[in-house]
Amino acid sequence: MPDAGVLATILLIVGLFLLALELMIPSFGMIGILSAIALLISAWSAWQAWWGTSPGFFWTYAAFWLLGIPSVLGGMLFLMQNTALGDHIVLRGPASDSSTTKPNTRNPLQLLVGKTGKAASLLMPGGMYREVQGLRPTGRSAEPTDCPKQSTRFTEVDVLA
Repeated sequence: MPDAGVLATILLIVGLFLLALELMIPSFGMIGILSAIALLISAWSAWQAWWGTSPGFFWTYAAFWLLGIPSVLGGMLFLMQNTALGDHIVLRGPASDSSTTKPNTRNPLQLLVGKTGKAASLLMPGGMYREVQGLRPTGRSAEPTDCPKQSTRFTEVDVLA
């Protein structure tokens, strides 16, 4: 059995490593629990080894323990956001290219809002409208219809793919 000071040092390193690993591997918290156990046993071992005999060693260990946890978490979050390693782990949306996207592009069917159209299905309050401008829009009406082909006013419009 190793000395309590050696055990405290090894378990501190293992606990911080497991903490970093927890952010990288989806383990549903199991690696985090192992990390917490390793860090707590490490703190107990450090107290057994250095509290009464070498307070300087104990407080140095405590500083590494208290500063190591946020440092590892912050370092891993930095790596995940700013490196190629993080690009493989974190799913990001497509980067928008300002030259190809138009910020003020509107759905041409939005011009139908407020106009009257014929329902192709029951609108309770949403449903299908007949073909409008070559498209088959879905939409909402302010008042439900109880029969198809009834004229209703568009309040929201979308297009089925």
